[in-house]
Amino acid sequence: MSKWMFRILMTLMAVNLAVCLYAAFTYEPPAEMCLNGLVMVPHKSGDMWVQKGLLPEHCILVDKD
Repeated sequence: MSKWMFRILMTLMAVNLAVCLYAAFTYEPPAEMCLNGLVMVPHKSGDMWVQKGLLPEHCILVDKD
C-alpha cells in the first residue's frame, strides 16, 4: 500500500470517528414513560406509545410526596 493511500484511508477513518463521536454526544434518547406498569417510548408517528424493547420491562411509579 502506498503512503498516499494509507494517508487517505487514515483521514477517512479519522473523519468517520469524529462524526460518530459528535453523534454519540449530541444524540437525545427518546422519552420513556411508565404506562400500565411497563416502560413505554413514543412511536415514530407520535400518536401512540410502544414497548421499549422486544421483551417488556416492568416499572413502578413512585410518588414523590
